[in-house]
Amino acid sequence: MMRIFTPLALVAVLNIAVNFLPSLQPQAALDFTLGPKEEFFRVDEIQVVGNRKVEAEAVLRKLSIKKGDFVDNYQIRHDLENIYKLKYFNHIEVQQLRERGKNILVFKAEERSLVKKLKIEGNEDLSKEDLLEKMKTKEYAILDIATLQSDINELQKFYEE
Repeated sequence: MMRIFTPLALVAVLNIAVNFLPSLQPQAALDFTLGPKEEFFRVDEIQVVGNRKVEAEAVLRKLSIKKGDFVDNYQIRHDLENIYKLKYFNHIEVQQLRERGKNILVFKAEERSLVKKLKIEGNEDLSKEDLLEKMKTKEYAILDIATLQSDINELQKFYEE
């Protein structure tokens, strides 16, 4: 059985954007011009790989691309945007896998970390429970840096009151 991975043009640009703009959220890596619409191949199958905690079905539900479609660069970008909106992934690559004459569209996902424990130190005036109640970030949830930063700002305001 011969496997051939063919990275799509969009992946190269996305990888460059993600690797050289680490301070941006993954969604920001999609903010670039794709140029003219370009059809790549007819999709015979769609796979999600690399996911451990997030069900593949959750990703597949966000896709506009379906089996039998001719996939183009704008559809891929649209579907990547929808997947990133889930806020479960740091990075997603899209690849074409040719296997036994079939074109398989592969979404290779790198999941965000889980929050294992929330620890509040240096607080003497307010209860830990009151502070944790103010936070949207919860233990065992997927880490969202923007939400965590918002929580820090909220706690600072709460502490000043």
